[in-house]
Formats: sequence, C-alpha cells, structure tokens
Amino acid sequence: MKIKLFLSTILAAGLFAGCASEKCESCGKGGDTKTASAMADAKVSMADAQVAALAKLPGGTVKEAKMDKWKGKRYWTFDIVPATGGDAVEVAVDPNSGKVVWMSNEKEGEEDSHAKVSKADAQATALAKVPGGTVKDGELEKEQGKWIWSFDITLPGSADIKEVAVDATTGKVLEVATETPADQAKEAAEDAAAAAKKKPGAKADKD
Repeated sequence: MKIKLFLSTILAAGLFAGCASEKCESCGKGGDTKTASAMADAKVSMADAQVAALAKLPGGTVKEAKMDKWKGKRYWTFDIVPATGGDAVEVAVDPNSGKVVWMSNEKEGEEDSHAKVSKADAQATALAKVPGGTVKDGELEKEQGKWIWSFDITLPGSADIKEVAVDATTGKVLEVATETPADQAKEAAEDAAAAAKKKPGAKADKD
C-alpha cells in the first residue's frame, strides 16, 4: 500500500523503462495524483537516482523502487539487497539534487517488532480521525527511516478512501489523505503493471 502510487499509461512506461531491469526485481509504486505529478516533474529520473543508490551498495540488487512521501516531501526510494546478502537496505535519493539522503536496514519478516504502538491502538487512533469509517486495509510501513501504521478507511455513502498514517513509535497521526475513485483506478492499474513485471520471463520496456 505505502501511501503513494498511481501512473498514467505513458508515465508507467517511462517508470519501468527507467529502472535498470538487470538489477531490479520489481519497480515500485507511485501514490496519489500528486505523486504521479512529482514523478514526472522530478529533476532526477528514477534511473539516475537508482545509479546513485547502487553506488552506496556496489554490486547490490534493487528489490523495489518507488517514490515515497514523508511530511510533504517526496523521495526516490530503493530497497537494495547487498552483494554480500543479508537484510535489504532502504536508500532514499532526493529527486531534485540526486543526493542520497538516508540509508536504513530493513529486516524482512520482523517489521512488527519495530512498532511500539500496536496495530489495534494505531487503528483506533486512525478511526478517531474518520468517525463512522471502516478500515479496509492496514499495514506497517517504513518512511524516511521511521515506522508508521498506514490505514485505508472507507465511509458510508462515499467512494473516497481516507488514508491515515500513524507514527508507530508515538501513536500520533502524521497525515490524513483522501484517495478518490480516479486515484484508486490508477493504483489498480499500477498494481497490475507491477504484477505483470514480476511474472517469469517478463522483460522491462525499452525506449
């Protein structure tokens, strides 16, 4: 899920073509329409940002690539498995300067151990921001080296989804965003494209 995603057909083609296929197992997700716009407007392409990220971990393999948002600012982020193996490392690159702004280890399968606030408590906090809502999805995510609980919440009589981010350490609400039906359709198309890229024998698009 990760508070992001959504590409038009043209933008999706550019995204997957920009990722170095021999080093990337899956090319990432966008966000809302603003994320798609940010991806298109980025001064540093995903391909160039990936080069900068891999320079920090020579010989590594990109497991996932996407644009993430944290407190109003967007970053290219890459989950990279080091050449020596072990846990993936998240590397974030500024889309304007092309500089690596942070690196953090990601131990797969141990995400919940990073949360001081339980999912149930975080969900209650999120629902308090959307009275009468129903949680459609909720998961623990890492943004800019910090862990957050992210919830998709629906409301009766509305096709919109409220996405609420709760700090997994403090329990405070960090962001409440609205995802329209158009945004949801773009996300579904993006997920389908990402799934297709993961199929055996699938090849990255080339310009």
